[in-house]
Amino acid sequence: MIFIYPNDVHRTTSSEVLMCERILVNFTDEFLTTQLSTGHVPLLKEICGAPLIRFSVNMQAIVEELLQKLIRECETKQVAYETYVQALLTQLLIHMHRYSIKENIEKLSSLHPMHQKISEISTYLNDHYHMKITLEKVAKHFYITPSYLSHTFKKITGGFQYKEYLQIIRLREAKRLLRESDEQIADKTGYEHPANFTVIFKKITGITPCQYRKSYRT
Repeated sequence: MIFIYPNDVHRTTSSEVLMCERILVNFTDEFLTTQLSTGHVPLLKEICGAPLIRFSVNMQAIVEELLQKLIRECETKQVAYETYVQALLTQLLIHMHRYSIKENIEKLSSLHPMHQKISEISTYLNDHYHMKITLEKVAKHFYITPSYLSHTFKKITGGFQYKEYLQIIRLREAKRLLRESDEQIADKTGYEHPANFTVIFKKITGITPCQYRKSYRT
């Protein structure tokens, strides 16, 4: 099981396993802040300290059963299914927490010395995407060399180049602004020239910013 924080850009890559089944569970902000008790939110944060958990055969069976129950409830939508889904998710978190303690699963930061640094850089990019932040400037800000940052960033993020990662963050924010406002977008998302922003946006999404905005206004 892999836990992914909000705003963490990530991708799935191929491996030696030819076929697999993936079940995606989204924990919304509302669920975390209102549905979970105050004791459960630190629980989730503790689990996410070791975001990759490999199960034993017995634990895998327990998790699969819970996930299948979740799927059935979401598909059938019986009376009070939302309450039951919340209970199942809470149960899943508790199982994860107990298992991580029992198996003494290491924190990811202890396995990868640069992981914490890359996490800080990711947060920095999410906070400053609207500014001109080159690889060299970010490397200097975090006291590492550009070449080392480039190599390590790609390794830790699962194959993303620095420029590609920043572009995804900027376009994600651009899409939000296009959906929710009538503002000019380019300068608010770190693009100096509107024409350049339009070219990149169309290359990634297949449509122009204007077309994207209109699709949400019709």
